[in-house]
Amino acid sequence: MVALDSHALDELFQRGRWLTFPDFVRLVEQDHPHDEPGVSREVLDAYAEAIENDLGGAAPFTVEEMEQRLERHLSDSGGWSKRAVYEVGSDRISFYPKSWHDRLRGETDPRKYVAVMQADSDPSTSQYPRGIRGARVPKQQLLNAMQILGRMNIHAATQAVDDGRKRGELLVYPFQNPEADVLLP
Repeated sequence: MVALDSHALDELFQRGRWLTFPDFVRLVEQDHPHDEPGVSREVLDAYAEAIENDLGGAAPFTVEEMEQRLERHLSDSGGWSKRAVYEVGSDRISFYPKSWHDRLRGETDPRKYVAVMQADSDPSTSQYPRGIRGARVPKQQLLNAMQILGRMNIHAATQAVDDGRKRGELLVYPFQNPEADVLLP
């Protein structure tokens, strides 16, 4: 029997029928206690069952549909997409590819996350005012990665990004916007 995390359940229930499958994996992986990269299919099944039991017809998918969605979203790409999930070990599923786990597991320096995330982005897609150019790393995606891969809480991750900005180690544009982009200087 899998013990479910109440914070993860609250987040999943709140999203209800609008919960995408990759976000389902991200939220479970972010809050459910685990020592290895990713979470097991058994854990995902338990959360899917809890959602189905609580939300009934308003659930985004049934337990049976979860397996189909897992197969549809499972990617073996080395790069990252917010529309995919990745197998990172025997019976371990993650919102991030294995290469990110290998490079960033336990890391607390946001600059290292930005470098990895920029390397997996197309720099030609991001143009900024005042001559700032580079791959765009949305601040919320950076914070999510720091929580999952670095096992940091949201407050510590946010503080690390803010401290990096104040020291000039990170560009956060526009820095007061919750949907800011983060780049290396």
